[in-house]
Amino acid sequence: GWWLVVGDPRTQTLLVVKRVSVGRHLDTRVEFMAPEREGPCKLKMFLMCDAYLGCDQEFDVEINVLQGDDEASEMDED
Repeated sequence: GWWLVVGDPRTQTLLVVKRVSVGRHLDTRVEFMAPEREGPCKLKMFLMCDAYLGCDQEFDVEINVLQGDDEASEMDED
């Protein structure tokens, strides 16, 4: 089995852990709470195998965090 893990190295927090199936390629979507600070944010993404040693992959991922919509936070409060 394979695991997709996304973390923020600056705060040393995991944002998402998802079990995935890997064939010739991997096509998946992950959802997580974006870091609170606005602007560019450097994250780490790991593709980890729980069956084979030495085939784990690590990627640098940069996202741009935008200011949230006030309406969305008001809906959460209801």
